[in-house]
Amino acid sequence: PVSDAVSVALSSDHNSPSSLSSPPNPRYPTPAPSGRQSDRAKTKTGNGRAKTANKKKSRPARPPFPLYTAPSTPSFDEGFSSVANLLIGRRNILVLAGAGISVSCGIPDFRSRGTGLYATLDAKSLGLSSPEDLFDLEVFRDDPRPFYNFAQNLYPAGIKPSISHNFLKLLDEKGMLLRVYTQNIDGLERLAGVSEERVVHAHGSLRVAECMKCGERCGIDVIMDDVKKGAVPTCFRSDSSKG
Repeated sequence: PVSDAVSVALSSDHNSPSSLSSPPNPRYPTPAPSGRQSDRAKTKTGNGRAKTANKKKSRPARPPFPLYTAPSTPSFDEGFSSVANLLIGRRNILVLAGAGISVSCGIPDFRSRGTGLYATLDAKSLGLSSPEDLFDLEVFRDDPRPFYNFAQNLYPAGIKPSISHNFLKLLDEKGMLLRVYTQNIDGLERLAGVSEERVVHAHGSLRVAECMKCGERCGIDVIMDDVKKGAVPTCFRSDSSKG
């Protein structure tokens, strides 16, 4: 579900009145304006004309954002509706995406007990001392072969974006999305159609390869034949005899 997989940060939009308030929450009432502010608004000039009242700057809805009116008996439908209501009229939305939005696509996360990549990886068969070494930069620099012996498993066939990825695309199409910061390396945000300039891959992307010697970049299709064979690809610009 989208509400379980995507963390959404709401940003103030001064042009949208609906972005200035959240559903009423009796536990966290909005404080009344101070007497000093009220006095300033009522001050008049000597000739009797009212001064322009100090305009109160618009503010985004303040946390906490309650998802349930009855937290002791949470309902998915109620929580989903609460999230949807918070998005109405918003712009400049920031999304923090993690592995959860790709698990339903058939891509395991790293650390789930029993099913995560680190739990199922046979490190010894790859010549590694621990599963975490597979993505350790120093280990890779020393010997990239274990990574490329496994790399084809990072590109399972038939993977399609999930409903969460398509939700991000919808936000983008409606002009509500400012940025997606994703921990995922699968590139499914882009595959779903989210604009390239909206996506920040915090941990890199498996859709792009870069030479560690000269910095030349290419799409994964350029080296995919080597990946499928478990071979270490070499850069066509660098001296391959030197690694």
